[in-house]
Formats: sequence, C-alpha cells, structure tokens
Amino acid sequence: MVAKLLLGQYRHVQKILANDDPQDAALIGAAGIDDLIQKMTASTEYDKYHRDGWVFQMITWIAAKLIEPGLMSAPPQSQSAMPGLDNLFVRTEGNKITQVVIGEDKATENERSTIRDKVWPELEEFETGKRDHELLNEITPILERSNGELNVDECLINLFWNQIRAYRICITVEHSKDEKTRKSLFKGFNKIASGPIERRCAETFVVGNLRQWMDSLCSKIVHKLREM
Repeated sequence: MVAKLLLGQYRHVQKILANDDPQDAALIGAAGIDDLIQKMTASTEYDKYHRDGWVFQMITWIAAKLIEPGLMSAPPQSQSAMPGLDNLFVRTEGNKITQVVIGEDKATENERSTIRDKVWPELEEFETGKRDHELLNEITPILERSNGELNVDECLINLFWNQIRAYRICITVEHSKDEKTRKSLFKGFNKIASGPIERRCAETFVVGNLRQWMDSLCSKIVHKLREM
C-alpha cells in the first residue's frame, strides 16, 4: 500500500481500505518509478531522515483510514521534505464541520525531546489561530472532493475554529512500553490543547532500531515498485 501511495494511487488504496472495488489504478511511467526507487534507496543520513519521515506519514495515513475508512482527508504528501501539514483529516455532520484533525507524524529515535521541542511549539501555533489560513487552504479541497454531498461555502462560512481543532500525534518508539511510560511521552498535551479528550489523540508505533527497520521496509517497497 505504501508503494501505491508513493505512485499517487491514494484513491485506489482508499477503496481497498474501505472494502470497495478498487478497479485498476492509474499508472505512471518508468522514469517516475525509477525516481521513487532512488529515493527509497537513500544512502546519506540526511536523505534517510527525509525518506523515513515521508514513509511514516504514509503509514499513519493508512492506519487512520483502517480505523475510519470514510474519514475525509488530504492525500499523502507527494514528495519527501514537503512543507506544510503531515496529515489532515476532516469530520462533518450534515453540512457542518465538526472536527479538523491535525496530524503530527514523527519518525524519530528521540521520542520525548521530539514531542517537547518540535511538536508542542507547532501545536501552540495552531491553538493561537496563527495558522488558520493554512488550515483553511487545506480544508477547502478536501471538502470539494466530497462528491457534491456538502455545500462547501456554507461549511466554510460557519467554521468555529476554537471548537473544531483536534490533534493526532503519531511517533515511533524503539520498544513496546507499558502504558504509564507511553503516556509520559505526551506529558503536557492537555496544557497545549485543553478541553475534551477527543481533541487529543496520541499514538506510538514500535519499530525497534528505526533506521534498520525503515531500510528493511523500503527494500520491500522497492521490490513492489520494480514489479510495477
């Protein structure tokens, strides 16, 4: 599925996860596949850092769609090191947006410091409304892809920002930790994003040695890409 997402076939993957008939997926040329293979076989630490973060965003997108197939979302990022949001999901009820879930996905070997020093400052920017223009820019095309089921303009006009922002933090961890230890990674979440617990989703993904695990996964992805 990650290989298909890299190829831009997110609609195909979305249908598989929703148990719909995926039919045939759109294909890209050999040059595009060769470029993706090159990115998956990164050799420098810098390139691996960006590759691993990119692949992890794909994994967390798949996980979210497995849990809630009908959840509206932006497609996964089309290249590594792209600026902007890691993942974004939108929930609606009738013709009203009830929740905008901002995803923070971090493939890291330094779990707590990454959350404290990188994730919390970003969430604070969202909570103050500083990045509402960015959210609006991302939410609009998600709603426009709703196949005419929503009055997009009405949805956007009636936004109550303070009531709809929610967060989903996904982070890699080396070991399967007990519940208390995992909770401690996210200490301070309720201070950054106060209010109902539904606003705060925190997930851990056990990978062991991160680079080694990602190297192994990416070699399998390369094998799938070559088959295509």
